[in-house]
Amino acid sequence: MNVLQQVLPMEEFAHPASIVSISFLAVLFLYWYGTRGFANLKKLNVPGPKPLPFIGNFLEARKYEGIQLMHLDYVKKYGKVFAICLGEKPSLVVADPELLKQIMIKDFANFRNHFQFIKPTPAFSKNVFNARDDTWKRIRNTLTPTFSAGKMKLMVPLIETSCDTLMEKLEKIADSGERRSIAEIVRKFSSITSWLTEIKSTIIGKNRGS
Repeated sequence: MNVLQQVLPMEEFAHPASIVSISFLAVLFLYWYGTRGFANLKKLNVPGPKPLPFIGNFLEARKYEGIQLMHLDYVKKYGKVFAICLGEKPSLVVADPELLKQIMIKDFANFRNHFQFIKPTPAFSKNVFNARDDTWKRIRNTLTPTFSAGKMKLMVPLIETSCDTLMEKLEKIADSGERRSIAEIVRKFSSITSWLTEIKSTIIGKNRGS
């Protein structure tokens, strides 16, 4: 300890110039650490709103009533391809149909991993939404034949039947003169149970009613 005090006297750290220097270096380090994920955006010269250290564009997102409205506004400001940062993670937003086609079809193997805000638990890490790399590829190869373009077209009548059921219920409510909350009706229609029933009917190819 005496040797350390001789090499680095504590009085030196108490000197105002040392305090200012250390504080300045600490601020620089925090700024670098909070913006290190944005470096590639600068190199690629991708347009978009300027992100803040650590939080990115979260504060700007709060100005809008929904993130989709923010995206629409940014398409007008920055064009059909722009970048936003969710926290420290930069993300590209693509609104060009031709470029989306290339990403989702031709180059899809390069975009297999989804962005994750929270690391999923082991029980949920093996589904098609959270799986990564080869695990995701294996699951996708298994599911792709089931949801091919031709089979998806065959599912349309089943989905239309579900929508027709909703319209019939709305007509009955209108004819009866009963006052009902449209938000409640739509919420029931789009509930998890309703969609699970719809998925089941599309997979087995039969409608068991509602």
